[in-house]
Amino acid sequence: MSNNKTNYTYRASPEEFASIDAKAKRYGFATRAKFLSHAAAEYGQHTPDDVFMQLSHISYSLHQLVRADSGRLHLLKPRQIKTISRHVREAMTALIQGSD
Repeated sequence: MSNNKTNYTYRASPEEFASIDAKAKRYGFATRAKFLSHAAAEYGQHTPDDVFMQLSHISYSLHQLVRADSGRLHLLKPRQIKTISRHVREAMTALIQGSD
């Protein structure tokens, strides 16, 4: 991995920063800079097929959660729960970006 760093300046009104911070928090980013860097890197990268792939992950994850809710939590491993969480975050991000 490269150790190169890129610095950039972003000027916006306090209202715009509040909106960006709210989105960053909603999408699970720790900082505004991480959110903006991710958004810049991913801009225009998603296709409708990506959305359907994410929806399939949501479907699988929901099925796993139904298993847990029906008293079969012992069938889920901690790794699977982390995977479910990641899939849901990725899918929601793809769906939200697709609707913007």
